[in-house]
Amino acid sequence: MTAAEIQETLRLSAAEVVETMFFAELLGEAPAREDGLTAKLGFHGGPSGVFTVEVSGCAARSLAAAFLALDEAEVSGEHAAEVVCELANMICGSALSRLEPDATFDLDHPVVVPSGAAEPGAVVRSFDLGDGVLSLSLAIEPAP
Repeated sequence: MTAAEIQETLRLSAAEVVETMFFAELLGEAPAREDGLTAKLGFHGGPSGVFTVEVSGCAARSLAAAFLALDEAEVSGEHAAEVVCELANMICGSALSRLEPDATFDLDHPVVVPSGAAEPGAVVRSFDLGDGVLSLSLAIEPAP
């Protein structure tokens, strides 16, 4: 698979998950940012690799509020971190299903990591959410 195919898959998967589960939409491309909540998870199967999601602070609170059916003022930092981890899980699963529809994958539990934690050689794509930026990173390990 090419970087262009991965980039398009990331866009399609992010749009689907953000629209159906978080009642938001991707408004277009955005420059990558490194000042939000970042969740990372490994996946194992055919192929294996690492997926990372970063959501700028304001957008993380907004997505968490929509997902948890809370007012933004009720969203704690812990809520936002848990929702960004779940967002990573959902987009990663969607992207892998699109890239390798016949493969089986085991996903690690997403964990919050410091911003700027994308893997070397990863395909990165960032989107404007209106109130912040959503950045996705997919690094696929070379086949043995």
